Amino acid sequence: MTWEAGPISPARLIEILGDLGVALPALIASVTGQHAWVPKVRVFNLPCFGGFNMLPVELAPTSDVTTFRIYACFNTAGVVSVQRTDGGATVAENMNSGNAVVANAAYMWDILVTSLETINFQHSIGATILYLLVVEV
Repeated sequence: MTWEAGPISPARLIEILGDLGVALPALIASVTGQHAWVPKVRVFNLPCFGGFNMLPVELAPTSDVTTFRIYACFNTAGVVSVQRTDGGATVAENMNSGNAVVANAAYMWDILVTSLETINFQHSIGATILYLLVVEV
């Protein structure tokens, strides 16, 4: 076992202890005075197919109402959408005001999610996900 010198960031503490749901971010915030975030998914340099969900499993929040922060970059221009499922019904919500993202440009969005919903993402045409990171804040 190796010891780390200095303070441990909330993200590193989550990595060390694992995701313990809602309790861990609240505990970290109360102890450190810093806002903790919960990693949901990270994708690096993988293909996605136009009109199909990017993730094999939909993302669910760990609290009743929360925010997912999404950082995304694709190698191909196209419209990115959130696929929001509630009670078995799925709706598509276009990101970036429905405008195509620019190839190789990074974007960041925040979306509100409730405990009744799950989230996935689509790109309008085939592309490579250069980087996709979703955290719950």
